[in-house]
Amino acid sequence: MIVVSVDLTAGQPGRDLDGLDLPGGPRLETYLARTVVTTIDRYYRTVPDRTHRALGGMSGGAFAALNIGLRHTGEFAALLLTMPYDTTTNDALLGSGPALVAANTPRTYLPTMPFPDPVATILTAGTGAPADIATANRIADALHARGQGAVVLAQRGYNHTWHTARAALPYLLAFADSVFKNGPR
Repeated sequence: MIVVSVDLTAGQPGRDLDGLDLPGGPRLETYLARTVVTTIDRYYRTVPDRTHRALGGMSGGAFAALNIGLRHTGEFAALLLTMPYDTTTNDALLGSGPALVAANTPRTYLPTMPFPDPVATILTAGTGAPADIATANRIADALHARGQGAVVLAQRGYNHTWHTARAALPYLLAFADSVFKNGPR
C-alpha cells in the first residue's frame, strides 16, 4: 500500500481551505483528484484504477476527502473518514454563489446524488465527541439511502483529537485493504 499525504493549504499553513476549488484561487480539489493521482500513478508501481485507490482525512481533511471523493467516484472506491463533517466550514471561500456552496456541501447534495461508481466508506469518531458521532451516522445513513456501503466505528473514550485519528488508522487501512481486494460494497 502506498500512502500519500497531501498539503491542501495552498502554501498557507493554518488556513482551512476545505480542499475546494476556490473561485479565483487555488484549485485544491482538481489538484488532488487529477494532478496527485496521475503523478503517483506515473512514478510509482500502482494498480492505476479506482478500485485500488482510497481517499481519507481527519476532521477538515475528512470533509475534503468526503466532498472530493463523492465528486470523483471515478477516481476513488473507498473513503476513509475520521471525525468527519459534511458542510464546509467557510461558505465565504466559495464566494457569494449559493449554488457553488450547495454543490460543495455533501449534506445538501448526497441525498439525491447519482453514483455512477460504487463507493465504500468507513467513518470513525470518538464517543467523547457526540457531534462527530452524529455526523458520522448521518453521513452513513445518507450513503446507505443511495445504495452505498458505509460503516461507522465509534471509538470509546476518544474526542476530536489526533489521538482518535491515531487509534483509527489501523481500522482505516484494513478497510481500504478489504476494498482493494474485494471491491466496494
